[in-house]
Amino acid sequence: MAMGKEEEYQMMCMALQNENRHYERFKIQSIVAIDEKFYFDISASELGVIKLNPNPTFTTIQVKTLKVSRNCWELAFPHLVVESRGRLYLVVYDRHCIRDMCLFKMDFSRLEWCSVDRLYDQIFFVGKLHFTASYCARQLGLKQGNIYYQEVAETMYVSFLGDET
Repeated sequence: MAMGKEEEYQMMCMALQNENRHYERFKIQSIVAIDEKFYFDISASELGVIKLNPNPTFTTIQVKTLKVSRNCWELAFPHLVVESRGRLYLVVYDRHCIRDMCLFKMDFSRLEWCSVDRLYDQIFFVGKLHFTASYCARQLGLKQGNIYYQEVAETMYVSFLGDET
């Protein structure tokens, strides 16, 4: 691959049902690693989990349905999972309105997404090709709690949770 060339990859899962050979295929939009497992959102009420050790396994976790602005999860505003300090977060935003950005943290004890109003000393980066990352703001000299995201071209947007501007 040449330097500077952008490649897009798609990771897909296929659920097999033995009785009638029904195949279901879906695209994994964003995926993160936490405690030797990979997590990704399948729908507003289901998480996919891939564990590779000792043998590759795919399971799903039913979670309390997260209400989104539109009826269909896949057509809702962009949503991306983010790992930060061993915790699973979900960023949901409207490309056209920074104020509509929402952040949720997975509560595995209750199996539900809980609304979050701050990131404390962390910052999140989300962007094209479903890229996500978190980092300590202090180590980078950046304002704590910001979410940086890029949608098109080279424009970088910054959102601070709770900021109405």
